[in-house]
Amino acid sequence: MSVISALIFLGAIWTVLARSAVISVSRGARGAARWLVWGLVALFSLSFVANVMSSSPRERFLMAPLAILIVICCIIIARNSNR
Repeated sequence: MSVISALIFLGAIWTVLARSAVISVSRGARGAARWLVWGLVALFSLSFVANVMSSSPRERFLMAPLAILIVICCIIIARNSNR
């Protein structure tokens, strides 16, 4: 499961860098990054909800705010990147 999680995060890093034009990618990859960044918004929104509903105080008070911060950053990148 750790390998799968690491691959998801590597994909998320690529998506954010491609969408924000930090790395140079092909036109097709730019189109994919446009949709994938909205997928990240959905994924981290679910993470936020799961952390808020958790019985663990650490998840509620540390991970939930971190997840919502990531959601906000992904929304900013999705809306304001070069089109």
